[in-house]
Amino acid sequence: MHFGRKLKKASHFANKAAKHTTRIGMKAGKVVEAGGKIGVELGVPGSSEAVMAGRKTQQVARKLERGRRTAVKASRMV
Repeated sequence: MHFGRKLKKASHFANKAAKHTTRIGMKAGKVVEAGGKIGVELGVPGSSEAVMAGRKTQQVARKLERGRRTAVKASRMV
């Protein structure tokens, strides 16, 4: 039983999933932000909050991505 290989495979899939979610987070954040900006121009109430939320989502996605990269580096060093 190649346990090490199984672990490596699992971490590889986790990594892919994390990458995917961060990418979705970035996209969603951009969409929300863009929608909020259009809302602000049209004078829709609560649009500025949408812009802020969109930016926040992108920030969180970026932070996660950074964490993922460092985790990848760390696992390679071991």
